[in-house]
Amino acid sequence: PTHASNVAFNAATARGVAVSDDVNFVPWLDAAGGDSFAPVNNTTAATQFSSIQAAIDAANPGDTVTCVAGVYDESVSVEKSLTLQGMGNPLPTEAIIDGEVTIVLGWDDEEELAETVVIDGFTVWGAEFAVYLEIDNGSSLTISENILTGADYGIYSGATTIAGGSTVTITGNEIYENYYEGIYIDSTFESTVIIASNIITDNERGDGVNLGWVEDSTVTIEDNHIENNGYN
Repeated sequence: PTHASNVAFNAATARGVAVSDDVNFVPWLDAAGGDSFAPVNNTTAATQFSSIQAAIDAANPGDTVTCVAGVYDESVSVEKSLTLQGMGNPLPTEAIIDGEVTIVLGWDDEEELAETVVIDGFTVWGAEFAVYLEIDNGSSLTISENILTGADYGIYSGATTIAGGSTVTITGNEIYENYYEGIYIDSTFESTVIIASNIITDNERGDGVNLGWVEDSTVTIEDNHIENNGYN
């Protein structure tokens, strides 16, 4: 590991000095004498990180963040335009987020802002919501080619939800074995929702897809495989 205070890495009289704050462990080696790599990369800025959230926090709007296969024991919050790309599925060759993905778009320090986010190629499990979203002010969110399982809800959007001419596209995902519903969207106002080509099964105590209040919006649900859920 390296640290800003380690100014004497291999000096005869010292091997570095004690540190009391964060230590940078990236890049890593993939084996003894192997190639260096980092689990999370901002491919736009050519920077490397050991956690997904650290990469998101450091990213500029519009950057692409990629994650190698492995388990990321963290919850992730996205509040800016970016692409978050996992290494795909199925098991065991995927990037697994053992936590919750929260996506809140449409605001920047109380200013309205149209933002664009793509979340692709992850397994997300083990939280109250695999994916929680609030999308406003002409923003666009695509959730594609993910496995969302082992949560209370696969995708959840509550009372503060999809509005303001925004677009949410949910496509190509496997959403299964969540305790309540596969997809729950409380309200959609003056926006577009597309739910297409997903496999939504075995969500125990709710619907595969549950849409609440829809006003002045376009909702398309097509080519999904939905069965063996609590109510459908």
